[in-house]
Amino acid sequence: MPYELTIDELYAAHRSIPANPLIAEAMYLRGTIERMGTGTEELANLCIEKGLKKPEFIQDSGFRTVLYRAVTEQVTKLLLALNTEMNATTANLMNKLNLKHRPTFIYSYIKPALEQGLIVLVYPDSPNHPQQRYRLTEKGKISILHLK
Repeated sequence: MPYELTIDELYAAHRSIPANPLIAEAMYLRGTIERMGTGTEELANLCIEKGLKKPEFIQDSGFRTVLYRAVTEQVTKLLLALNTEMNATTANLMNKLNLKHRPTFIYSYIKPALEQGLIVLVYPDSPNHPQQRYRLTEKGKISILHLK
């Protein structure tokens, strides 16, 4: 990120300071970009428009952008079910959610929640452990607060 800009300036219209002006100009002339200096502002506005949390722009040893995903309806139901039962088995959760098809439950509920870091396995080194249970992470607990 150019030293002339601050993180806060990236969320609003700002002047463009491309790392390679020749490439930026070629992209502009080709129509790949409409205007220079608006990409981060547009990204933030689109996220907010879609009901997502505003992205984070982080400058440390490099420049990073953190984007937040939407929590699906299935994951929301799973989080709320886990909120009332802290260490639940697959069978308990499926029963609580009135689900019968285990593969659908695993791929539509459990897997997305695990990938987003909202839940964890009680036995992480043994995913197929006969006593496997799931519990909310701190991130999952925070997500529930935003759902209410």
